[in-house]
Amino acid sequence: MSDRYELLLGLADTAGAPLGTMCRITAKGRHFYVDFIGTTEVNLHLSVHGPNGPFEDHRFHVKIDRHKEKQAQDAGYVMNPQLHKKGIIIPGRRLAENAYHVARVRWTWDLQRPRYRPVALNREPIPEIHDSRLGGIMEVPLKKNHAWDVDLVVSYGKPLWMADVFWMPRKQANFLSPKIGSLQNDAGMYLTATSRESSITAEPGPTEQLVPRPKNSEDAQLLISAGLGEGRLKDTLWFEQKVTSKNFPQEYDFILGG
Repeated sequence: MSDRYELLLGLADTAGAPLGTMCRITAKGRHFYVDFIGTTEVNLHLSVHGPNGPFEDHRFHVKIDRHKEKQAQDAGYVMNPQLHKKGIIIPGRRLAENAYHVARVRWTWDLQRPRYRPVALNREPIPEIHDSRLGGIMEVPLKKNHAWDVDLVVSYGKPLWMADVFWMPRKQANFLSPKIGSLQNDAGMYLTATSRESSITAEPGPTEQLVPRPKNSEDAQLLISAGLGEGRLKDTLWFEQKVTSKNFPQEYDFILGG
């Protein structure tokens, strides 16, 4: 197993203050664990099994710590109810033999807007990056109606990035390369991250047409949603962070990925 066992991802302002929650991925034993660092920590267990595991085929499974379900909902998380019951089986989008796009983590541009800073600011300090912890922190301002997307790929035998499969610029804002990682677990599986800036209009997330914009800064709240995507990403888990109206979800009948 690699000495690098942790990957930290987060959005920040130009002064380096974290916005929204930070995503931390840890390789431990035969699994990968995902949790989000913020005023409320929500722990997700992303369990990965492959042909060399107890299953005939690969299996990706995500589940929230049921003891933190109420705490997460109070903090503005919107989740498929199965996440805190049996969890969700993630088929994963196959990119190559033994390589699957399992998740996309998205931070939207409105988190960096000064008018929403009071609800977006994360008061937890960014953990120190060291030899065993990889890190990707986006401090460059995102374009209007754009998002920072990080695509997570799990592969067997050798690491593979989305940038190996689809053309992407070699240099991107705040990163020398779109490639971040990789992590390796004891089962010989690799997890990589690929960073890119995306147009929300051209590539809307599952919640984009369903979530109301805040009327003003007083009406704003932070929303973190988790569930399966749509279309070509229907087998991929999405984590989205954005600013929405305080009337959501009370006035909207909506369950992501339901």
